[in-house]
Amino acid sequence: MLIVCDTNTIVLSYITPWNFPVPDRLVTSTGGFEVLCSYSWKYAPFPSNTYINTSTPTFTILVPGCPTKWAPPAVPAWLPPNNNMAWVDQHAYRVPVHQFEPTFQAMMVMNPNIRLNDTNIIINRNSLMHLMDFASLTMKLGSQFRVDPSLVKNTLVVGGKAPNASVQPVRSGYRRSFEECGGFAERGR
Repeated sequence: MLIVCDTNTIVLSYITPWNFPVPDRLVTSTGGFEVLCSYSWKYAPFPSNTYINTSTPTFTILVPGCPTKWAPPAVPAWLPPNNNMAWVDQHAYRVPVHQFEPTFQAMMVMNPNIRLNDTNIIINRNSLMHLMDFASLTMKLGSQFRVDPSLVKNTLVVGGKAPNASVQPVRSGYRRSFEECGGFAERGR
């Protein structure tokens, strides 16, 4: 695990979740939570009349986000094991410097009057999953992850960085094959 604070990188390779005592009280969300925004990534080619290099893929966000729609495949269906590519971390790839920019843009649309003065933690999904795996002792031995914490007034902002955020081969399970067989349709409204 790496923890990066500004320009100082602290490597905590000697820390494993098995060294930690079990806490005597649970952390809960009984105080509640609220959805502040949602968005989905969408491929958005530039119009042909622009002077922008159109050979580079361009993505935008749809606000509010659109969940993938269920489109039942014909049954019975035969699924091969996964043998395709999947994103490791789309945000780190598409917005490598300011990972939370799409989130704050979506928040400005869906919750323009929101103030985060009383927010304790802002964390991205991948970092939260890694930290939860680490804390619950379900992380595979030898796994590595990196978090980039920043304190902004009284809010801890936790970003992350995958060693390689681009598309990687997926060779286990059937999830991706199921999605590709027609189980899920293109995102839409």
